[in-house]
Amino acid sequence: MLEALITQIQGRFAELERQMADPEVIADRERYAELGREYRELEPAHQLAREYLQLRDDLEGAKELLAEDGDDPELRTLVADAPGRLEELGDEIRLAMVERDPNDEKSVIIEIQGGAGGDERRLERRRDRHARRVRSTLRSWSIAGSSCRRQAETP
Repeated sequence: MLEALITQIQGRFAELERQMADPEVIADRERYAELGREYRELEPAHQLAREYLQLRDDLEGAKELLAEDGDDPELRTLVADAPGRLEELGDEIRLAMVERDPNDEKSVIIEIQGGAGGDERRLERRRDRHARRVRSTLRSWSIAGSSCRRQAETP
């Protein structure tokens, strides 16, 4: 399954490179921009796929060399560490190929209003704001506060 995915990634990446070099596509700004976006989105998965294939080939070569002359500690280390790294790369490739939500590029406005609930609700809103701020920072989103006003407390 992973091999088919890697083949698909490589094939699409090569096709995008070929299309982006086509003079007719270069003349069509919209088409070229669309291909450029797709190329940019696929590039990390392509890099992971190349790393996966290189490591797999290195592992096979190391196993052959160890079968001939089994006393090289570097080869033993490679043979011991490579399967775990191959597993990690496989997971990263699958994750990189998850279809993106078209709304991810759009800005979002979240309004948090005060309401009934007293101190408990205020603490909950503060915790929610903090969680959104942390999540936004981890995803490299920008945060902009618009306004903050405190309602007068009624006796």
